[in-house]
Amino acid sequence: MENALKFREKLRRGKVGLGTAITFTDPPVTEAICVTEALCNA
Repeated sequence: MENALKFREKLRRGKVGLGTAITFTDPPVTEAICVTEALCNA
């Protein structure tokens, strides 16, 4: 959540907001990535 606040603050200061987005239409792929991400950040 802290990263979201930092991002919004940058936008308020007029900076360009860059980020990444990955989307899938296959729920098992999305779930596998979320589980992997959660384990890596634990």
